[in-house]
Amino acid sequence: MAINSVSYGPTYLSQSMLNLNNQLATLTSQLTTGKKSTSYAGMGVNEGFAIAARAQLANISAFSDTMSNITTNIGIANTELQAMVDIGTTVLNSANSSMQGLNSAGQTIAQQTATSQLSSMVGILNMQAGDRFLFSGSAINTPSVASADDILNGTTTQAGLKQVISERQQADGTTGLGRLVITSPAATSVQVAEDVAGSPFGLKLSAVSSSLTGATVTGPAGSPAAVSIDVGAINPNNGDKVSFAFTLPDGTTESIQLTASSATPPPVGSFAIGANSTVKHEVSNNLIRRMDLIVVDDLAAAKADSGDLVEACQTRIARWEDIVPLEKFVAEGVPQPRPKRMFFQSNGIADEDLAVGKYALDQAKRKKLKLRSVTEI
Repeated sequence: MAINSVSYGPTYLSQSMLNLNNQLATLTSQLTTGKKSTSYAGMGVNEGFAIAARAQLANISAFSDTMSNITTNIGIANTELQAMVDIGTTVLNSANSSMQGLNSAGQTIAQQTATSQLSSMVGILNMQAGDRFLFSGSAINTPSVASADDILNGTTTQAGLKQVISERQQADGTTGLGRLVITSPAATSVQVAEDVAGSPFGLKLSAVSSSLTGATVTGPAGSPAAVSIDVGAINPNNGDKVSFAFTLPDGTTESIQLTASSATPPPVGSFAIGANSTVKHEVSNNLIRRMDLIVVDDLAAAKADSGDLVEACQTRIARWEDIVPLEKFVAEGVPQPRPKRMFFQSNGIADEDLAVGKYALDQAKRKKLKLRSVTEI
């Protein structure tokens, strides 16, 4: 049997040449592009590192873009916040320096300025940077506040500030007393009561405590609830106190304490003690003696509270029979012939006394009556 020779030399050589050619092509590509491979497979054992590095580079690029956006947003927000500070200063200066006269719209210059600046502030709070509302927190596509018109005037379903203020004024009442009613059932007593039983508005009497000398304090009792204080025949002493405890509509509690004081004018948080002791005087006996007519706002209250007139009547300088209550004086007019010297003593509220006194003085000046200071007071 014949055996032919076996030759593998040319085939092996061809494969070697092919491998060298592929390596040369790869090296040429690497030199040209600066990349080790055009696919992750060509990275060999460094494939995982290459993938992780590319992801990290992408994250770094994203962080850089985010930081740039944040820096821009912070800069805009800082500028707008400073503008809000300037708005507050503008409104304050306008309120302190502008005239208080009303224009044709029934507003002062300060009110017009405040309205304008409110619109500016709302515009600032709804400022956008790109497609984001800066002051809306995570709700970047929603304005942070309603428009100035909606805030002031409301919408079809929501009340605006003007309506809320109006309703609050109605709820609080018009007297400034928290819907409390203060009356004087007798010359020596005072009663503090709620205006309407069961009303959800106003102050609600819950308790009262007192250190008033000689006084009788009762309540809260009745419907509507009321507290009565009767001081009797003597005044409380300086420093005596009475405290009222109230429940507010929101469920919270509040306490108001008043202190008896003979100071003129009474300090804040106090009530005046009248001159019901003959050692306490507001006017002199000599002045009372010179009067042709004496008028008081309430005769019973004067007998209990006007120490000047009490002593004058006790010493026969005056007589209670000759002292005229104001209601009679108003109803029947000035006695004829008209007295030359008239004396009026009030046992009412100090603010009312001042208002009456100012009115009388203004009328006297308007009629050009002769005025002079009285030193006997």
